[in-house]
Amino acid sequence: MVPRLIKRACDQCRTRKVKCSGEEPCDTCTKSCLECSFLKPILPKGPIPRDITKQRHSDKHVPLRISRSSSPAKLARGVQPQAWSSDTWHDLNSSVLNTDIPNWNNDVWQPTDTSSTSAVLEGFWEEICARSCQTPLINNVNTTLQESPSESASTGTTILDGLPHTTEMEAMIGYNETSGEVSSTNDADLLSIFNQTVIPPLTYDAPQPLYNNFSILGSARPDVTSMPWSLPFCPPEDVSPVLTLTLETLVKPQLEIFFDRVYPMIPIFSRSFIFGRLSDVESHQNRTFVALILSMVSLSLIHPLKPEEVQHRPTRAKQSQTMMDEVIRLRSKWDWASQPSVEASTTSYMLFGTMFELGHTEGARLKLRESIGIGELLRLDDVRAYIGIEHDEARRRMRLFWVLGITERAYALQRVGSITFHGSLYTPAIKMLDPAQDLPSRTLLHLAKLFSFVDSNIVSCWNGKCDPSTCTTLTKQRVLSILRSLNGTPGQVFGSEIALTGLSEVQQADLLITWQWLRNRVWRLAAGHGLTEEGGEEELSVEYVVEVANTTVLICRRLSANALEAHGCGFVEKLYDIASIVTELIQTSTQLQNKLVEVAKTDQWTDLLQSLYDFVTSHRSGVSFVQPMSQALSVAQSARLLCVGSS
Repeated sequence: MVPRLIKRACDQCRTRKVKCSGEEPCDTCTKSCLECSFLKPILPKGPIPRDITKQRHSDKHVPLRISRSSSPAKLARGVQPQAWSSDTWHDLNSSVLNTDIPNWNNDVWQPTDTSSTSAVLEGFWEEICARSCQTPLINNVNTTLQESPSESASTGTTILDGLPHTTEMEAMIGYNETSGEVSSTNDADLLSIFNQTVIPPLTYDAPQPLYNNFSILGSARPDVTSMPWSLPFCPPEDVSPVLTLTLETLVKPQLEIFFDRVYPMIPIFSRSFIFGRLSDVESHQNRTFVALILSMVSLSLIHPLKPEEVQHRPTRAKQSQTMMDEVIRLRSKWDWASQPSVEASTTSYMLFGTMFELGHTEGARLKLRESIGIGELLRLDDVRAYIGIEHDEARRRMRLFWVLGITERAYALQRVGSITFHGSLYTPAIKMLDPAQDLPSRTLLHLAKLFSFVDSNIVSCWNGKCDPSTCTTLTKQRVLSILRSLNGTPGQVFGSEIALTGLSEVQQADLLITWQWLRNRVWRLAAGHGLTEEGGEEELSVEYVVEVANTTVLICRRLSANALEAHGCGFVEKLYDIASIVTELIQTSTQLQNKLVEVAKTDQWTDLLQSLYDFVTSHRSGVSFVQPMSQALSVAQSARLLCVGSS
């Protein structure tokens, strides 16, 4: 079957440059809920005829031609140019309005009649090109534009209201329609028209045509459907040239990588939501949304990387920095963050992750505080703020709250900081979804339960803001309660028999290693307060940290290398903390020194250290931990050799 020939696209499809079915209304407008119309006339294609009228060429008269592109006219050599202005257009209007234009019938013309409209507009352009530089300024333009409708009718006004055309004007202009000639004029009179002030018509409000800021790169020329005075000399600025230029070549491919590698750990915005809005051209003018897209691309460029991509890391880092520069530019307006949103907070969090992966830890801390500050304005930790919000938006806010709360508390333990979201991250009031039916939220839900034990009091003690000998916040009973809550199987700890069911290896690696790391950190805090002892509670003995390290090694051996590589340097730092605790306490704790030395002498601890050393050094982010891990391993080996020598 021969496909039906579509003679014309509707106004909306032509403006958006999308495929049109040619029907009224068309399929595209129906799906987009737009008003479908065929009102805009179509200009004829091809060059402008040059033999419409005869022009005089003399040494004193230099004709100027204004093209359809509204580019400034060029003067011949020897003519002194004056300031160019768009005011020239107004002088052309009076000569254009000629009822003798071919195919023109004012009585029967209809807006939808494309053939007659095209002929009329072609006639306009011919008259413009022929007379553009031969028409001096009309001195009484102000009076003409403000005349009453009755006066306009008596002077023979055409369909363009506000632009009367009379024989008096022709007399002033000096134009002869029969011969198509104008009276000669001086160069000074001709060029003086460019310095005049133009008053636009009062009754005609022509819409500005849509331009692509990168039309100079080869895109199609926009349709000219308005009168000459409304044509701008430069196109309006795009919100983000970076997005426009790299949408198909970089942005969309990297977003696919983002949802494949990063989304399982930061499941805030779904794939369908992002690509659905990205397909809407109007969303490209939303600075907040564009900044979110570019921040996601920036993070996916640098984290995580596959082994074959590591060699291109310097290039990818530069691309990532370019994306971050564009995000900062988009957010440089004075009113940025005046209306807090999930998109704005997530954008700052993506910048935090990118800067952390690039090694800018202090700058990353600032971006994290920025993201948390926006979340605080959104009242993410207030259950009452979720009342009346659309379900998908409430789900995104809950996920963002968990991501920020978990990261804030983990960062406080790793980098010494404070927390903004106080209280438990895991409460029945805030847990408004079933983890069995929401896989993206399940990992966050389990991590939220783990970090609920790390409240502001624990962080304060960790930062050394209390006296360990007189501290009443971290008591022995509380330490035992936390450690016992963290003991057991995943089903016992996370309160669900399907805790790990359906989770990817990347999610399992993050959840299980973080679990063991928190056990190690709480025991380390208890040791710093002098709460550990021998012969007492099992959770407070040195063997507890050995059991944690052994469990960590078993988890790492069960997971694939790709699952471990999917996480960044924060993940490697957790492995290092678990491996170095014995060596650290041997140097700082006099109370446990003898027992720790006994542990370091054992073959079990040496083998555990060697295994953790292999995991850390083989990770793409483990370069900075090779030397301290080697020192911990050498201490254990030296203690073992001393034990063998003494025996």
